[in-house]
Amino acid sequence: MRPGTPLGKIARRLDVAPTLKTAKVVTRRPYPPGESGSRRQGTPSVYKQQLLEKQKLRFQFMVSEKVLRRAFSRAKKFPGETGENLVKLLDRRLDATIFRAGVVRSVPAARQLVTHRHVLVNDKRVYSPSYLLKPKDVVSFAPRAKKFGFLQEGFEQAQPIEYINLDKETFTIIRSEEPDRSAVPVMCNEQLVVEWYSR
Repeated sequence: MRPGTPLGKIARRLDVAPTLKTAKVVTRRPYPPGESGSRRQGTPSVYKQQLLEKQKLRFQFMVSEKVLRRAFSRAKKFPGETGENLVKLLDRRLDATIFRAGVVRSVPAARQLVTHRHVLVNDKRVYSPSYLLKPKDVVSFAPRAKKFGFLQEGFEQAQPIEYINLDKETFTIIRSEEPDRSAVPVMCNEQLVVEWYSR
């Protein structure tokens, strides 16, 4: 995923749409980009399947290869399935949680709020999008950010997933629990990602 590549093209190539905008593109053109994209594709090799699943995971969290590899190394240290640990670990990121809450349209939008110092966790300002949240952590926004029109609209229209609670009056987000893998809305075969990094 080179910087500057249209997200719609990446979504079509990986057949996954993490945002509403990319979902529209994939629905309109449900085949890979390029002249031969609409032609029938042959059976992919194991190598290609592993690579595609790894790229799917990267794309849905909008993280770099370095970040994903570091998360994998950390996930191996936890008990249980490494693949499930990896997905749940990435989902605990601050930028991912703000996106999951439905108050912004994409992970990069959430990341920009964090890096511009508009986000607080347990009343302490946090400027690292990779900050890992724990259950019951309270994510709030600086007074200036609460005046942003897109954020006000986001809280009004937000439909968060089951393990994230919103308070639309105080502009706060709370992860209520540590979800099962099945509850995390990430489309990928994480076992193939584990196999990729275990080669």
